[in-house]
Amino acid sequence: MLLNKKYFEVVLIIVAAQWCTGLYAQKKTAFIYTNENNSARVQFGIDKVKNALSQNGYLVKMLKDENSKTESPIIYVTKHLSVNSPKWKKMPKEGYSFISNKKGILLTGADESGILYGCIELAERITAAKKIPTNINLDDAPEMVLRGQCIGLQ
Repeated sequence: MLLNKKYFEVVLIIVAAQWCTGLYAQKKTAFIYTNENNSARVQFGIDKVKNALSQNGYLVKMLKDENSKTESPIIYVTKHLSVNSPKWKKMPKEGYSFISNKKGILLTGADESGILYGCIELAERITAAKKIPTNINLDDAPEMVLRGQCIGLQ
């Protein structure tokens, strides 16, 4: 009888400790939709976003259908050519854009480098806010397309 009581106390302590550390806490879910055939550069950026989301308590799932219905936020990552809007047709090389609301974020890039830089910016914003930003509308592009090459030339 004494052994069973001790066993019960140990199990209770372990479960309580795991509960307090968040092991059993329900995670928020976030979805990412992107094209299936991404380059290594784009995939690296998407992985940065996934890591930022995971580190801030999100369970990250990839969507295969861009028209999926979900209550959780969706982050769409795509090249600007797949968005039928004149705004993105003028996007400079390596540029990116965010449009967001409570349902998710549309991240478009002029090219693979633009998508990468957009993903890095989004990952930084998720880490800073500790959640998915809901009110960002941002367009960014370099003044000169020499990002990596100009290090040390200043």
